[in-house]
Amino acid sequence: MTNNDVIKTAFKVWGREFYQTTSLSSLAKALGVSKTALYRHFKDKNALLIAMNDHFIDEYTAFIMEDYKKALECPDLKKRCYIMIRVMCEYYGRNPDSFIYAMFQIIHKWPMEDISGQMMSRGIDFSALSRVNCKPDKSEKAVQNAEQLLLLIQFTMISMNFRVAEFHHCDRKGNLTDIPVATEEEIQILVDDVEKHLRYGLGINMTNTENLDFLKLEKMINVKSFNDLSPAGTDTADEKLFKAVSESVAEAGPWNTSMEMVARRLGFAKSSLYAHFRDKQDMLGKLFFLEASRIIKCSNILSGLSAVPEEQLYLAMCYLAEYLRSRHDILIALNWIRTRLPEPGPDLINEMRLILPEIYRIITDIDMPVIKEAGDKKNPIARWIYFSVMNVLLRQPDSINGVNYKNFRLLYKYICGGLEGFNI
Repeated sequence: MTNNDVIKTAFKVWGREFYQTTSLSSLAKALGVSKTALYRHFKDKNALLIAMNDHFIDEYTAFIMEDYKKALECPDLKKRCYIMIRVMCEYYGRNPDSFIYAMFQIIHKWPMEDISGQMMSRGIDFSALSRVNCKPDKSEKAVQNAEQLLLLIQFTMISMNFRVAEFHHCDRKGNLTDIPVATEEEIQILVDDVEKHLRYGLGINMTNTENLDFLKLEKMINVKSFNDLSPAGTDTADEKLFKAVSESVAEAGPWNTSMEMVARRLGFAKSSLYAHFRDKQDMLGKLFFLEASRIIKCSNILSGLSAVPEEQLYLAMCYLAEYLRSRHDILIALNWIRTRLPEPGPDLINEMRLILPEIYRIITDIDMPVIKEAGDKKNPIARWIYFSVMNVLLRQPDSINGVNYKNFRLLYKYICGGLEGFNI
């Protein structure tokens, strides 16, 4: 057994549960050795984690280096982006363990300066890819263009991560314990699909979106009136109860939330919760049904605000942003669902299978040709839009005080027309 054997097994074993636990005991069991034997290779768990990080960065930079150099030589910023997205997508498509590791680090706010420093020490400077070969320009317009470019790069990375996650976990029926090795044909299809996705978004004619009155649409969103639309059968006591459930989920995640945690928040005995919920699965299912019903009700309201499909799409995005911003505990809870891939148990899976298509109706019911014609791919379109909205919202440090609509206008244009809809 070599150091490399230990590192590669650690990626697989700890990645199966999305690094919720990093137990040396589980690693030793997977390797078929004693825990003591691991200390002959690494003095402690922290030393192993550092070695894993170095291994990931080394492999990643080596894989993308050639294409990075090609991108640097390309004068067109969009083409640079497509070159880099293709090679990064290929790497993550071929290496699901590395993809899970990278997503874990990003979700847990891996400091960008640390990543940049490690990449630069190996010869890759991502900031150089976004620079135009001309004299420095500090005019207001140049600063705005630079800010827009950084946001667009962020959107492309969000989209790529979404598509790769779908590729590993959904499209190929993979899961964290047994992700099948991709064939060359599958990798090529994935890479081509991701580039097309980033280039054109939903493929909506941008002339249909250029004249949207964004300010007017944003003012139509009355969050208070939406939040007051509690589903039938819920009262103040129920609201207090479900608030305790959602706060517990936001804190610990749905898989680690317990009825004891909820009872403590309410000052109840655990036994009193059984008057409301059959068990933990029933509690979580009812929470997500409650939130789903609020979002579903609003899909009808939103469709009545405008007869223009392009406007309906932006209204849906604004509503999702405002609703999740106003319910920060639910935003965090849904983020757990988005990021924690281990199987949560058959009951909750069945609940979510019923809920999610209904939640997506706020997008899938829009009378837009690209959505109507998507057929079975309607839900992936909705998932991508939800995923993008949540990511942008979570990256806004001031989101708890209000939505930064400037970012969401840009995201909307990107979703509609991709990078080809921008002059950069």
